[in-house]
Amino acid sequence: KKSPASYENDSFLAILDVSASMGYTSGGLSKLTYAKYLAACLAFFSHRQRRRVGFVSVDSDIVDFVPPSAKHLNQVLHALHRAEARGRGSLAMPLLKVSESQHRKSILLILSDLYEPAEKVRDALGPLRDAGHDLVVMHLLDPAELNFTFDAAGTFEDLESGERIPVV
Repeated sequence: KKSPASYENDSFLAILDVSASMGYTSGGLSKLTYAKYLAACLAFFSHRQRRRVGFVSVDSDIVDFVPPSAKHLNQVLHALHRAEARGRGSLAMPLLKVSESQHRKSILLILSDLYEPAEKVRDALGPLRDAGHDLVVMHLLDPAELNFTFDAAGTFEDLESGERIPVV
């Protein structure tokens, strides 16, 4: 177990899924907006604890990258502000690239709706776990996705592929 003083040199890296499905909202905040607030707050608190802070946004590849540094809080907050939901998402390739770029043991916060099969998510997290990073995965869902309050016939559209499915 680490002593409190040894945590001061750790890095904190927020990894934000910016695939199109993160833009979903049934009203109020979208999953992406909520994730951006979470990432900003935790980056701020990590910076206050003298950790290096960084940021990565991903869809099926890395979209934006701010390497962890003691002086990068403003760049992280700016990158979070400009992050937009777009395209298809897949965690495997971008998380592999993150694991190859992060040589210092880090606290990695992954904010995603995990819009892919559980086995693929588990496999994508493997290289990060194997490299010895501390992983925190926050699975973000809209209340309508949890409660599925849709009771009338309708057509549902996959936000990432555009595929439309009629449901009765």
